[in-house]
Amino acid sequence: MKTFAAILFLFLLPDGWASTDRASVQWQLKDAWGDLVQYDQKQQQQPTVLFFWASWCPFCHKLMPGFQRIYNDYSDKGVTIYSINVWETGDALAYMFDHEYEFPVLVDGEKVAARYGVKGTPALFVIAPDGEIRYQRHEGDSPASVEAQARKALDQLLK
Repeated sequence: MKTFAAILFLFLLPDGWASTDRASVQWQLKDAWGDLVQYDQKQQQQPTVLFFWASWCPFCHKLMPGFQRIYNDYSDKGVTIYSINVWETGDALAYMFDHEYEFPVLVDGEKVAARYGVKGTPALFVIAPDGEIRYQRHEGDSPASVEAQARKALDQLLK
């Protein structure tokens, strides 16, 4: 029975996301201005926050003010923070400028989203330097709860 449970658990993990694989995640994306950004989990010595979003997503819109506050409060503490635009049908950069958001935007992030098992927006992860996901937004979480839980995870990791 234990073997069956272990196999079922591994089957339910996103593709390529076995627990031994978390510390070796690498990817690269371009930012909104075309500059290449490379991410290597092995090089991370501080937490990482990843926010997957699209300009057409009303739930993303509700999370963005809290994400901006997280960026404002934690980016100067060494936390790696990226918003990753996915499945875009509009103009992500125009949306950012129109709403005066200042956090970094990486574009065409569908392959990275798949790497983290993201199937819809918004998705937000707080990742420890060892690759362990310490917080993941769950469907139905309120924007206030998402911000509070992400901050709690970051504060614990920064101790």
